[in-house]
Amino acid sequence: MKKFAILLVAITLGTACGNSTETSSENTSTEMSGEDQVMGLKKEIMEVHDKTMAEMTTMSKLRKELRKASKETTDTAAYYNAYQDLHQAHEDMMDWMHNFQSPDEMDVSEAEKIEYLKEQKDKVTQLEEYTMTSIEKAQKVLTKK
Repeated sequence: MKKFAILLVAITLGTACGNSTETSSENTSTEMSGEDQVMGLKKEIMEVHDKTMAEMTTMSKLRKELRKASKETTDTAAYYNAYQDLHQAHEDMMDWMHNFQSPDEMDVSEAEKIEYLKEQKDKVTQLEEYTMTSIEKAQKVLTKK
């Protein structure tokens, strides 16, 4: 009878520990899923950032060309507007980078990090689109001269 009682206690403890481990694994799995989402969003954001930053040299060259070309014509409005768009796209990107907070440094829940990163992805994607549109506009203005 004593052996049966010990066996029953061992099975009960083993089952309890097993359930605890499963719950712990489920929690870790959920947390990893949140962490994976955070890392995935951060990677997507950095890819858009890097692609846009790669255009900064092009933007600088175009601004110089626009400045020079505007001195050779009396119709300077199109050159000025294209220049301003390039300048604004550059400034907007610098502001975004300055204000971007890495999720690693945030003391908030995974859900809040994910929400923040989704907003930042939208912002940086809009910056990318504005940058590319500004470049195309500047190139069109310069080819019309």
